[in-house]
Amino acid sequence: MPVSEEFDPLSGYFEQNPYKELKRMRETCRAYRHEGTLMPVVSFFHNNDIRSMLQDWQTWSSQRSEEYNEKALGDAAILIGNDPPLHTQYRDIVAPLFLPGEMNPLIPMIEEQTTRVVDKCLGAGEINFVEDFAADATVSVICKLVGVPEADKQKMRDMTVAIGREDGRPVFWKEPNPETEERLASLMTEMTEYFTQHIEDRQGKPVTDILGHINERISNKRHLIGMSILIVGAGNETTTNLMTHGLQELLRHPEQMALLRQNPDLINGAIEEMLRFRGTIRKQDRISTIDTEIDGVQINKGDSIALWNASASRDPSAIERPEEFDITRSPNRHLALGSGIHMCIGNALARIELRIAFRLLLEKTREIRLTKGEQSYESLGNGVLEAAKRFNVELIPA
Repeated sequence: MPVSEEFDPLSGYFEQNPYKELKRMRETCRAYRHEGTLMPVVSFFHNNDIRSMLQDWQTWSSQRSEEYNEKALGDAAILIGNDPPLHTQYRDIVAPLFLPGEMNPLIPMIEEQTTRVVDKCLGAGEINFVEDFAADATVSVICKLVGVPEADKQKMRDMTVAIGREDGRPVFWKEPNPETEERLASLMTEMTEYFTQHIEDRQGKPVTDILGHINERISNKRHLIGMSILIVGAGNETTTNLMTHGLQELLRHPEQMALLRQNPDLINGAIEEMLRFRGTIRKQDRISTIDTEIDGVQINKGDSIALWNASASRDPSAIERPEEFDITRSPNRHLALGSGIHMCIGNALARIELRIAFRLLLEKTREIRLTKGEQSYESLGNGVLEAAKRFNVELIPA
């Protein structure tokens, strides 16, 4: 299909064929200006372009208007919706808490939570792996990191899933969607009210979790609340989907599943390949700070820029045999977790959770079966996120 044909990430066709569409765009153009969208937006697809643009925050900015941030993630946009110096100020507070050296002491807690979930699902018959396994494990971990009570776990999950249904989509809207905006605003208000009360309840009490450490450094209450929302949302939705799609690819590639069962030391490479092949964040958004032209496409100052990570991670100019799922792949120059100053701060935690989950899954099962064949999987329907609603499997105990 020629590039003149529309590229619509909100279409049903794209939802069913995301990688086919991204491949088409990657092979036919460097840049694509969307037609008819409420805000001007240009998409990019090539690994080298996206990697360099993520590194150049002065030209391709994350600084969004207060109005945009309020409509999108509210105060939770404190990191992802700002540039230095404000971004640096808060990243320097939060990022060190998520370094591998800080995360490694949490491994026993993560193993305990994941073991509980595995044991619950083993021999239980058909389960929805998304909610019964992946979300249960990841929400439990992230809630412990911010001191959210066990009784409120489901509330956190429900709110982040509801937000995830529309995350990243508004940039491609072709007509106003007041009902969705109102629903998102209501969800953000609900989460803001929850964490306002949660933080107030903890005042004066000795707390040693991550939120407690952040609280000691951030005096702006709005920003503290926003950081809490961001950590809880990003900390369960992305990892839940990575876990789900990682298992789906192992089941689609039984030789890779068998290889990993026989060689557990390949787990780190397997996690990187899961990230590359089915990373949750298919695109990142930036704003152009200049007028320029790239590959014949005019880009104006203030245009929204969609950087398709999912395309970059399958670009044959950077990845050999990009359409093959290979857990032994090395090197693996994927962009699933971004790059530059906005690279995912929770990447070490996500990798630890995934490593523990798949190690325990393979140790404790002799087989993992799809219970509905090709109908076992159902997407959340977002399109621009690799997000799952349902994945029906059965864990057969070892």
